Amino acid sequence: MMHELAVTESILEIATQAAIEHAATKVTDIYLTLGQLSSIVDESVQFYWDAISQGNQPDLADAQPFTPSHQSGRGGGRHCPGHDRL
Repeated sequence: MMHELAVTESILEIATQAAIEHAATKVTDIYLTLGQLSSIVDESVQFYWDAISQGNQPDLADAQPFTPSHQSGRGGGRHCPGHDRL
């Protein structure tokens, strides 16, 4: 679960910077696409988000850390013409 803490801290930092750049005072939604092979647990990200997003400026506490979207993995070799879903 510690991996998700670092990921969630990065999401918070990116969202904060984007809000500042756009002069936003509140963020309501964050969309995040996770690869199936990433081993990120959605519920852990939500748990950490609830713990670290309180009291930030701009206001991120009410924002959902993501609307989960998962993308299957793809792989291939240097000499393969295409990519296969994993």
